[in-house]
Amino acid sequence: MAYSTQAEIEKKVPTDELLQLTDLEDAGAINTTVLDEAIEAADAEIDSFLRVRGETVPLTDVPTIVEHLSVALAIGELYSNRGSADEVVTKRVEWARKWLTEFAAGHVSLGDANHTDSDPASAGGVESEAAKRVFTRDDMGGW
Repeated sequence: MAYSTQAEIEKKVPTDELLQLTDLEDAGAINTTVLDEAIEAADAEIDSFLRVRGETVPLTDVPTIVEHLSVALAIGELYSNRGSADEVVTKRVEWARKWLTEFAAGHVSLGDANHTDSDPASAGGVESEAAKRVFTRDDMGGW
């Protein structure tokens, strides 16, 4: 099962642009084979990072973050077929790869009920430590 679909990619890429990116033979229609290959390449890249953390791939229950990663990487793959991508696409691909690197290092998690870590910092939250309080309500008495 693919982590993203044509419909999800169409939400991010206008139809006329998607046509230009996939219609490599000038047939006048979105080439679903080219689109599916881009999604497969994106998903294979994601799976390589998931394996580092011991996940069984492909995932059967796809977390939202994995869907977003797949869309970003698939769009980047489509643009690479044409040899150019705008700044937004480039930044989304960079974001996806950085997130996957952070995931592989254990700094973030997939974030759903089936893929949680007990460490709050690994879920993308903030964790801090502070010195013991010097003044407390009990210590201050009647002040």
